[in-house]
Amino acid sequence: MEKRKIKMLTTDEVRSAFLDQVHGCVMHWERQPDCSIDRRLSGLAHSILVILDGESSLPAFKVVPRPHPDDWQYDIDNNDRPMPSHGDIAGCLHDEWAKDQPKLKAKLDEAKTRVA
Repeated sequence: MEKRKIKMLTTDEVRSAFLDQVHGCVMHWERQPDCSIDRRLSGLAHSILVILDGESSLPAFKVVPRPHPDDWQYDIDNNDRPMPSHGDIAGCLHDEWAKDQPKLKAKLDEAKTRVA
C-alpha cells in the first residue's frame, strides 16, 4: 500500500476559511429585514461564537488571553486584577452568550432610555 503525503492547511488558509465563514454570517444577518438591528447584531455575535466553539463546519479554535507584557504592572498600579496569559475560554461561548441574552437586553433597554 502506497503512503500518501498529507499536507496540512497553512495558517493563512485556516485564517481565510475562518474569515469566509464570518463573512457568510455577516451576509446572513444583513439579509434579515424583519429583525431589529439589536437582534441582527446579537445573531451575528452568536454566529461568530458558534464558529469559534467548533459548532460550524470548522473545528474549534482556542481563544486564549494574550495580554501585553506591560499590562500586568499597569493593572496592579490601577488596582485591577491582571489578566492571565493562559486558559482557553472557547468551547461554550455561544451557549453562554445565549444564556446571557435577557441580561444583555435589559442593559440595552436601560441604555436606550438614558439616551432618550
